[in-house]
Amino acid sequence: MTDKRLNNLIEFYQDLEIYVDKYQDVHPDAKDIALLRLAVEGMTEKMGLVKTSYIISNTLKKTLGISLGKDEDFKGLFSDHMDEKKTMH
Repeated sequence: MTDKRLNNLIEFYQDLEIYVDKYQDVHPDAKDIALLRLAVEGMTEKMGLVKTSYIISNTLKKTLGISLGKDEDFKGLFSDHMDEKKTMH
């Protein structure tokens, strides 16, 4: 993945975070659930349930690693799953 594509994805993530924060009248848990549902529905439609589950699992693993202070970051998630040449078996 090129640096430009990665930077665009990071910018999209940050813009989405700002956009969601604007909805002050919606409970934070409800916003999170709505975003998760939207992501799972969209991913499953485009990639299938197996790949969607794999990506969610990796995201949770990296999140737990970060919370435990391990040397993890989310940039790898973007590049790992946006490489068109990579296939799942």
